[in-house]
Amino acid sequence: MKLKVCPLCEEVFIDYGQRDYYASGKFAVIYDTGCGTLLNSAVINAGTCSSMNTVKSKAGELAKKYKLSENKKKLFFETIKNVKQNHPNYFDYQVIEIAINKVAEGCYEI
Repeated sequence: MKLKVCPLCEEVFIDYGQRDYYASGKFAVIYDTGCGTLLNSAVINAGTCSSMNTVKSKAGELAKKYKLSENKKKLFFETIKNVKQNHPNYFDYQVIEIAINKVAEGCYEI
């Protein structure tokens, strides 16, 4: 089980590994408050790639929403900084997705 970030609305959801969607190159975004859209490769590749400050502001909103502790928040932002520096061509949602999974490793209590 992994946490994913929707490239359209940038909400976090749990990936349950619905393989029938993956086989056709599409997967459903299913979570409580998100957009609930069916994503395909065109939507996934249409994400934005912006500056470090923009990514950090988006991440700050998520950290506030999920009430991350100080230690988890510090790890979250350090991971974002490292990923953005090492892979500047990653889309914003990919950077946040990697960081949120690093924070959630082993606990899934965001």
